[in-house]
Amino acid sequence: MVGMVLLKEIEDLLLDKLDKQESCLKFYEQVDPSVREDVLLKTFDQIDRLEHDIQSMDLLFLSKFDKFKVLNNVDDINNIQSIVEIGTLQETERQSLKLIKKAVALIAQRERELETAKNETQDLRLKMESNVKKTNREIKAYSAYRNINK
Repeated sequence: MVGMVLLKEIEDLLLDKLDKQESCLKFYEQVDPSVREDVLLKTFDQIDRLEHDIQSMDLLFLSKFDKFKVLNNVDDINNIQSIVEIGTLQETERQSLKLIKKAVALIAQRERELETAKNETQDLRLKMESNVKKTNREIKAYSAYRNINK
């Protein structure tokens, strides 16, 4: 087995992604039509930042996992099981590979939950963003007329 350090980096990256996904889900739980618009804006901003971080982590994971695949002649995550069963692995390598496979499965489940939450809040988000744009236009128009009347 080549790349125990790389395995550890992948493992840490996946665990960090799980934490960010959990945080994102908690922010989605806070989205409610009864909450003030300024609070909702901040919540959606936090969600956007977390989603951006998660996308960056996905790219980093892909590059690290591609490197791992090349080093160990593995086609995809499902072939890890065959590597785990090989008797020449050290126990730490075997445990790390099992953890990575479980983390990937949990990440996929959380991605479905995030997609559901995103779809459920999409109408509220669009309505809120429309209201913000309308308010901004009104402020600009008022400002323009105020400056003309001076």
